[in-house]
Amino acid sequence: MKSNMYAGITTSDLAISQGQANGRPWSGQRASNSRLWLSRSGRAVFGLIVAVLIALLVSAGNMGLWQASNPTTAAPDAEGPIAGLAYNAFGRWDSPLTQSYPSDDSLHRDMAMLAGHTSRLRTYSASEMPNLPGIAATYGLKITQGVWIDLREDNNQKEIAAAIKAAKEHRNIERIMVGNETILSGYISVERMIGVDFIAVHLLPYWEGVPETMAVEYAMTRFEQVKQRFPGKHVVIGEIGWPSQGDRFDTATPGRERQAIFLRDFLSRSKNQNWDYFLMEGIDQPWKRATEGRV
Repeated sequence: MKSNMYAGITTSDLAISQGQANGRPWSGQRASNSRLWLSRSGRAVFGLIVAVLIALLVSAGNMGLWQASNPTTAAPDAEGPIAGLAYNAFGRWDSPLTQSYPSDDSLHRDMAMLAGHTSRLRTYSASEMPNLPGIAATYGLKITQGVWIDLREDNNQKEIAAAIKAAKEHRNIERIMVGNETILSGYISVERMIGVDFIAVHLLPYWEGVPETMAVEYAMTRFEQVKQRFPGKHVVIGEIGWPSQGDRFDTATPGRERQAIFLRDFLSRSKNQNWDYFLMEGIDQPWKRATEGRV
């Protein structure tokens, strides 16, 4: 390369100086910038790794706290079919309080689903849904036909007539259960009930404020008391269960885990006892919030 001397400066030196003056980095400056970029990139990656590790530690800590406050609870195994389910057909937007009744299609869906869990249902009214026994029969379900009794004598007679008619028309009705908590409500006296073929009792320890740790044992004690009080009478457990959610009642707390433990405990005890029972309940009844609260 030609190198013209001018005042002790070569043309190549001049070119480098001009390049620096024009803002174009020379090779040494580019290397320095590259090292600076790598240094900044390394700090960013290191910061990301630290952030991820902190997030994992926080997540693990939260999981540990949750497990400590929600320990796994052992419950006895409960296998086999359920002897019976208490069944009210009112869906989410239905209510007997507003005389809004479910359609036959809704009844078919319920029967198809419940038939996979039991072969027997207990109902509460004969006149409100007269098509129910016939629909249940198509799914192989037997019915304990309920008769709703209250202080409306004309409605009582309507219910009784509807139950008699249904029993004559549908062979899957195996018996009739007259009244629902009628003694508790004061609708019928104990003396009037003495002549019946069987007695139905509701064992709902939640509504007596019993904690879940004592609930099944308490229910069985009450069951034995009724049998001893009426010797020679067949005693049916018309309802037994525990709520999956809702408000605390005295020392009784609803919950899905508590419900599962209660039901498994009861079912494991009933396996070799040949008890006549109906679990509460086959289908949720949102309309009951108006009369029984959020349970």
